[in-house]
Amino acid sequence: SFKGAAFGLEPVLTQSAWFRPHNRSEDIRGLYMVGASTHPGAGMPGVLASAKALESVLPEAAAVLEGRA
Repeated sequence: SFKGAAFGLEPVLTQSAWFRPHNRSEDIRGLYMVGASTHPGAGMPGVLASAKALESVLPEAAAVLEGRA
């Protein structure tokens, strides 16, 4: 891996918590991400918390896809 760990982002301050990629892409409309390398963090608790964080933006995504936003 280049500037990361074998299975995701390197666990350093500049790639942890809020500094991890967010659950909604800022570059690609309609791209949502979950997992150990996304906000809020690594491990199974981080994956589950990431999925829960994504749940909070999905209603907004549905509105965009249906043309309501």
